[in-house]
Amino acid sequence: MAIDITCTSSPPYIYLICVPHTTEDEERYQSQRKWVNEYTFGNEFDRLRMPDDCFPKALRIEKGKNLSDYNTGCKGGLVVSQRYKNLVESFEPGVHQFSPVEIFHRDGTPYGESFYYHRVYLFIDAVNPVLGGLEKSWMTAHPESNPDRYGWKFVRGSRDKLAVFKDKIAGRATWRDTRYFVVTFCSDAFVEKLKAGNFRGWQTINHWQEL
Repeated sequence: MAIDITCTSSPPYIYLICVPHTTEDEERYQSQRKWVNEYTFGNEFDRLRMPDDCFPKALRIEKGKNLSDYNTGCKGGLVVSQRYKNLVESFEPGVHQFSPVEIFHRDGTPYGESFYYHRVYLFIDAVNPVLGGLEKSWMTAHPESNPDRYGWKFVRGSRDKLAVFKDKIAGRATWRDTRYFVVTFCSDAFVEKLKAGNFRGWQTINHWQEL
């Protein structure tokens, strides 16, 4: 079974907002937005390694008090804890991007724990549409001449009809699908480690059969 995850929808972490701490950090954030806007086909920018100078080096907590292990309320992208980074790299060392970011409280005092911007950099064309839970979404006005220019979109009411190709994800821990960009996929083994370690800030969206 493969699982896709997102940030938690439960308090208190859902209320967290972190913003660039200094003018330089804001400039880095704005350069990231410009970099992303250069890539206009689907989510192709997600398949490219973002330059480290596009990430703010420091963030300030604007709303909320505490960060979790998996934080999406931060300008500049997903921010994860040191132990989340350690877990990912225990499965797939050197595969994914982690850029260190210092966290400050609203009063300017250091938060005192290590965090990283995190981008998943393993892309697999692994969605298996055989059960009917997804259908093609064309990214071209002329699919007859561009048969490979499509992604997958969710069919409402079909959460029990989702599948991935078992052979394509064998041995993987976390990945993005090249045609279903909207979620981060994780293996059962990785999710079990999240649960066993009481990692905070994440939740399961869907379960995908492996066929």
